[in-house]
Amino acid sequence: MNGRLARASVMFGLLAAFAGCSGANYDVVAPAFPASPAATQTPGIPASPAPLACGAAVAGSVLIAIGSYIEPQIPPDTTYGTLSGYALTDAAGNYPLVARPIVLKPNDVVQFVNVDPALAGGAAGTPHSAAGLQATFFPVSHTFAASASLATGTTIDNSSAWSTGEIPALASSLCYSQRLQLPASGVFFFGDVLFYAPANMRDVVVISPTAAR
Repeated sequence: MNGRLARASVMFGLLAAFAGCSGANYDVVAPAFPASPAATQTPGIPASPAPLACGAAVAGSVLIAIGSYIEPQIPPDTTYGTLSGYALTDAAGNYPLVARPIVLKPNDVVQFVNVDPALAGGAAGTPHSAAGLQATFFPVSHTFAASASLATGTTIDNSSAWSTGEIPALASSLCYSQRLQLPASGVFFFGDVLFYAPANMRDVVVISPTAAR
């Protein structure tokens, strides 16, 4: 992306959704967080779960927003069915609040970003993910492999497993996935590991040489 995007808080997107605005805006320049120190365990007391990793935006990435308030298209998409929770950002950092097929250029490199707001008092919000289904349709239900809860793979395709892992929602910064390369062609179905079935959080990447961004 070229130029510095207008700075706005993550909460702006949520307020825009309530206000009926056509999009949301955020700053894609996020500071990299230092690695959390290794947890220590007291004998007899279970160890706390490791904190989720908060990745940073990388220049040149195409960003795909993940948000529970990115609503499904009504009626559902005539080709792919119900899509919800994901949206392609534009060069200004805006994204629609209604899900659509995500149309990208061959060999683009993408990152997913969790745009859900943190909770009141600064507590971490809801983590989200994007994981490949290795399918040519959306099954009614889908059991993701255990590895899908962690960042897996470097390419979005149907021949191998890929996942962003759970991307946290923090009060102090937006969190991003690893960079994922796209092939020269194809259609790729994916969904949120935790919210695929209960919230229909799913979308499709369509590779097209005529994709407009």
